Amino acid sequence: MTMIWALLALLSCFAPAYALDTGDRAPHCLILNITSSLSLSCEQGEILYISYVVTNHRSSECTEVIRLLVPEGWTTIPQNYAEITLNPSESCVGIFAVKVVDMALAGDYTIFLEIEGSDQQQEIMVAVCENINFDAKLMPVEECYHGDVPISLAMFCVNNGNTALQLKLDAQVEPICPLSYESGIFTLQPGKNIDLYLQLEPSMCLEPFRQFLLLKIMDADTCNQLFVQAVNLEIIPCGSSFDDPFIRIPAHASIIALGDNEDDVFVAEFAGGGYIDTTQDRFLDFCFRLPSKSRNVIYNVDQRIFLGLKQPDLNLRAGDTVYVLSPLTQLYRYGRGGGIDIYEGNWSIGSHYTQNIFNNDYNPRETCAYVEYSPSPRLNISGNYLHKTLQHIPTSHLVTCAAEIEFRKNAWTEIEFGKNFVDHVQHKDTWAYRFETRGKCFKDTWYDIEKVYAGAAFFGYYQHINLFSTTIDFPVARAWRGNVNYSDLKQNFDNVYCYENYTLAPRQRQFIANLSYNFHSGANVTLNGTLLRAKDEGSASQYNFNQRWAGVNLTFTRKRYYFNTRVQFGQQRDYLTHHTTNLLQLYYVFLGKDFTDKLNASLFYEGGSTNYYDARHWRTSYGTAISYKYSNRAILEFMAQRVMNKPDQYEMTQVSGRGSYTFKNLSQLQGTVQYFNYQKHYPDDLLFLVSYTVPFGLPITRRLDIGVVEGYVWDANRACPIAEAQVNLNGNT
Repeated sequence: MTMIWALLALLSCFAPAYALDTGDRAPHCLILNITSSLSLSCEQGEILYISYVVTNHRSSECTEVIRLLVPEGWTTIPQNYAEITLNPSESCVGIFAVKVVDMALAGDYTIFLEIEGSDQQQEIMVAVCENINFDAKLMPVEECYHGDVPISLAMFCVNNGNTALQLKLDAQVEPICPLSYESGIFTLQPGKNIDLYLQLEPSMCLEPFRQFLLLKIMDADTCNQLFVQAVNLEIIPCGSSFDDPFIRIPAHASIIALGDNEDDVFVAEFAGGGYIDTTQDRFLDFCFRLPSKSRNVIYNVDQRIFLGLKQPDLNLRAGDTVYVLSPLTQLYRYGRGGGIDIYEGNWSIGSHYTQNIFNNDYNPRETCAYVEYSPSPRLNISGNYLHKTLQHIPTSHLVTCAAEIEFRKNAWTEIEFGKNFVDHVQHKDTWAYRFETRGKCFKDTWYDIEKVYAGAAFFGYYQHINLFSTTIDFPVARAWRGNVNYSDLKQNFDNVYCYENYTLAPRQRQFIANLSYNFHSGANVTLNGTLLRAKDEGSASQYNFNQRWAGVNLTFTRKRYYFNTRVQFGQQRDYLTHHTTNLLQLYYVFLGKDFTDKLNASLFYEGGSTNYYDARHWRTSYGTAISYKYSNRAILEFMAQRVMNKPDQYEMTQVSGRGSYTFKNLSQLQGTVQYFNYQKHYPDDLLFLVSYTVPFGLPITRRLDIGVVEGYVWDANRACPIAEAQVNLNGNT
């Protein structure tokens, strides 16, 4: 028996490394060893299991109490002690279950397992993992705000996690305006909340606009975003009022002075637009701009006379605007005319007339009409008619039929075909058709395929053309995305430049491929390649070449720095001169910096073979731009640029400046000046523009939802009022 006890004592020495036997065991007969890990990690509310082995090394029966000591608030299942009785040389295994408190803070905790009344006490280290649970909410914003009146916003932030957070608030606005908030790092303890306040001063406005605000709260240590919210605030002019007795629309009157060297032009403008009846969705738009010299256009400030009225069932327009019929007939036509559209149920019908603003030798006059039927939102069928005359000679009697069909969600197909019925061109090809399908397929792949054919005598928006084009945009892997485009163009221009035997017949095939990667930081890298085959089969035969390009584009923004660069290399083979250029180059670099909310500057450089049809051309352009917002009312901008073209010995220097100031009554003064200095071939050029604009609310009609309503309760028995009330509507129904 003595040998057995000696053997058991020897085996106890080979217990696990983390089993401790401390102190003098003489007063107690049991030996305690922990068999579970002495280092644990857990989450809030998790249950831990602690196992142990107890051995009686004495020659008599022994009873002891095993007790588990846990941190405050933690619970032991079912209890924190166990009474054990063992015979001589007997062992047993026990397990305690401990539930971590639901709101335990992150950190290290200690659990003790001991034999009651003994110095046998062993430690178990428990690490409660971090649980980051942050939430924020922007306090409700008003329906609209007045321009140039500070806006105060509040955010409620709460830390529902179990660890203290080092937080940082970042806010961005568009358009840029003064914004103040607590930009430093603040600490939010577990279970605590805090209110953050922001104040922004939107720009003074001549008409309603939207102010965008992007709010981000980040972990200052890891820079991880914990909260992101975009806010859209509607800003209305200060002159507007909710209790105005009139319905007003934003309008302005301007006086503009322009100059091009010694040629001066003065312009008077009266324009505006807005809803004159919100219940009927009736919108009025007008512009009357009259220059002193109508045919001298500087800074695109041309003569314009326009008046339009639009509502859900009617659209009236007269004057100078864009008129559209259909892709084959009249895809885009800016001119002077008038039109009407009527919408009734599934039917719509319309007509308009268009000509050039000023009468000249080339002034096509176009009369258009259409009827459209939409039996469902997925199907539109229309018939279109275009009558065109040039120098009072009819050139087009176009009739087309078109349909637009949505076969499935996000997948549209357009079909249009037509014919020119003018008598004197019937011996030529007068037919045309167009087919296009576009939409989304698979998971996130977008496509657009278009085919256009127009005969030599069709004389619509397209003429004597055969075009095929396709574009596919598709995901590759994770943040990688690809895009490919192929186009094939065949077109003929007869009797160009007023020469009967001078024709152009461009033929072009082009393939473009892009592969881009978007980083989480907002940076983007794009690899691109281009194959271009172009030639002219007309009588002039001006070009015939083949080009291949490959390049990379990089864009990123960081800490108010904006950087963009493009680099391309290519090769051209000219079949007319039998010359091959092995290294075509294109470079572009842009670097911008927002020094403050008021001051930003940029540098740019562009150089390379910018003329596709002549590889010899090397153009270099570089310059700088500076913008300074002196206050919320004043903005100053400056730009300088240098352009050089070696083969043409062309050199130009441009210096320009622009400034604007908004007065307290919202009137605005603007000025622009540009100076061009040419080293050769051209005289110097000086352009300027000065304008003064006064905004106001143009009263259209008196409001019916404002005033005072009076009433009383009548006692029929006594024939007298017993209560009276007076309600001021203040513009609210």
